Amino acid sequence: MRSYLIKEVFGPTLQGEGSAAGTPVYFVRFGGCNRWTGREKDRAVAFCTFCDTDFYGGTKMTASDIIAKLSDIRIRSVRTVVISGGEPTLQLDRSLLESLREAGYLIHLETNGSNDILPYVDLLAHVSVSPKQPLAETKLRWATDLKLLYPWIHPEITAAKFQEYKTAHRFLQPVDSPEYAENLKATMEALHSKYEVDGYRLSLQLHKILGVQ
Repeated sequence: MRSYLIKEVFGPTLQGEGSAAGTPVYFVRFGGCNRWTGREKDRAVAFCTFCDTDFYGGTKMTASDIIAKLSDIRIRSVRTVVISGGEPTLQLDRSLLESLREAGYLIHLETNGSNDILPYVDLLAHVSVSPKQPLAETKLRWATDLKLLYPWIHPEITAAKFQEYKTAHRFLQPVDSPEYAENLKATMEALHSKYEVDGYRLSLQLHKILGVQ
């Protein structure tokens, strides 16, 4: 049976971002990413120097192990599992998702969009993409939520560049960094005044505001 490198399985908690913000969920966080090693010594040369997620390392777990861990923390009223990372599509496959569905879970996916999810898209209830590469290199060409970070993290990852991206909801989220207060102010000013972000809404990291994992 295949195993996956899993950083943590936790919950119940609340989804903090995007159109599902406030939804009670569990998280399955995969280890590993294709935009940064997760090691501080490599941060300066990473694409995502601002990353605030600990996805380095983890434990090898089978689908049965993951479901057993979820069962340990499960409460009857919470059915949604968020698959996150790191970048989960580096490991995610149909077999794991089918096992989660058979165990009664609704599945939300968070991804940077660098890999296509066509082989298992029918098993997902919600897809959130926060691009960490230009549109031409974004293999996932649609999502439930499109979440762009602001100030723009790259000249090719902007609302103008992703204008034709297929999505139901568009969000602008301030970069979480030591300059967060300035970034939040700039994001709100952009939403108020810039034509290029017309149709976007503010996304905040609700879980951090509430002080939950």
